[in-house]
Amino acid sequence: KKIWANIVSVGSGEVAYWTYIPRYAYTLPSQGKDLVMIQFVSNSQTNVDGGLYQIPESFTFNEQELDGIWVSKYEVSNSLSTEISEVLNSDGTITLNTSVADAVYDVWVDGELLLDDVNFPQTISAENAVLDIMVAKNNAEILYLRDSN
Repeated sequence: KKIWANIVSVGSGEVAYWTYIPRYAYTLPSQGKDLVMIQFVSNSQTNVDGGLYQIPESFTFNEQELDGIWVSKYEVSNSLSTEISEVLNSDGTITLNTSVADAVYDVWVDGELLLDDVNFPQTISAENAVLDIMVAKNNAEILYLRDSN
């Protein structure tokens, strides 16, 4: 049951990509199982299967239970970002770095996934003069859905 949506917003010359994640509860895999078990739930549910399933904190805001959340697909990776830096090296490569310890990212270049679940710093080839580099920070809410049933 895949019930999320994607939108693109444009403003002040910046483009942002968003994905809607409906409210869900999860239970981590038991020994011998690879998948996170997911149940989509309404905002009136705060206890699922007697507490066996957990609802991520992000579905509660200002003590209000949310139906879902909009999540940015990509971390801003330009001079406006305080978290991600891109450095063009003398050998024509680009080094991506972050100020956030132990963060895990996916790196997309020209719309293609280049690096999956990596820590920074990472060095990538800059074969083309202009690269469209997008960096997505992995967070629990997204990873649980990616690894779910």
